[in-house]
Amino acid sequence: MGEGEIETYVMIRPLLSAAFIVAAFIISLFFEGAQSYLYAPALLLLLAGLLPAALPSMNALRGHEAVIIPRTAPVFLLLAFWVYSTVSLLWSLTPFPSLVTYLVLSCLPLTFFALLLSPDKTRFARAAQLALLAALTMLGIWAVLQTTLLADRFGGRASHPLL
Repeated sequence: MGEGEIETYVMIRPLLSAAFIVAAFIISLFFEGAQSYLYAPALLLLLAGLLPAALPSMNALRGHEAVIIPRTAPVFLLLAFWVYSTVSLLWSLTPFPSLVTYLVLSCLPLTFFALLLSPDKTRFARAAQLALLAALTMLGIWAVLQTTLLADRFGGRASHPLL
């Protein structure tokens, strides 16, 4: 691989990662509770999107190199949230819905730590931010269209997939 090809590969990884994250977000809009199996492809897409960001850190750990984790309040709060969510599965009276909810709620800390531990965190975070901003903008436009131009069909309020 030449130097130009390596640079192109490094630029494509954050964009590919962001595309997977947005695809997971779009699929997650169609969740309908614990009976819905759409959480599985959404989580797999999210993991596929976060793998390019986290893989260099995992390789560094395998090579016994130091991976620096910031000691800030958001890091400790998200870690505490994740630990509490994990431990709460032990006393759940409804294991399957609790597991589904746990998997969905784990997306936030998983995404945060994967982007935080990435050696190229600025590129990955910026690509994910821009991609999610584009998806949310399209979702907002769809909501406005439902309440204005398509009011007869949707009853004057935003509905699918917003409810």
